Amino acid sequence: MQKQDAVHVILDVFFESFPSELEKAAFWKCIGQNSLEKGNFSIMGGAMHKFDPVGMSGFWLLCESHLSFHTWPDEKYVFVDLFSCGDADRTNRTTEALIEEFEKIGGKIEKRKNIKRGFVYKKE
Repeated sequence: MQKQDAVHVILDVFFESFPSELEKAAFWKCIGQNSLEKGNFSIMGGAMHKFDPVGMSGFWLLCESHLSFHTWPDEKYVFVDLFSCGDADRTNRTTEALIEEFEKIGGKIEKRKNIKRGFVYKKE
């Protein structure tokens, strides 16, 4: 038998005043790349999309799974998902780096949920 552990982190980040940089791909490329490097994740690709008139979504496809974000400027929120089959320490380093960046620009973490996921399977 073999066990595959996984962690799914969900962040809901609120801003009293929504920062304009959260609507720019350059900001997300930087914060995503830097945070994923802290967790030593392997980036395979990704994409971002700017909505009209406001809002932005994006993701990084990882060898270990994915990181995604969605901005809701009208509601002053950013929602982030990090799913990883990498170890919990790596996932935590990336999550803490993201939180640190959000707090620098006035974000308050309203919800942080770490969901244990994974499975046990028979090795044949």
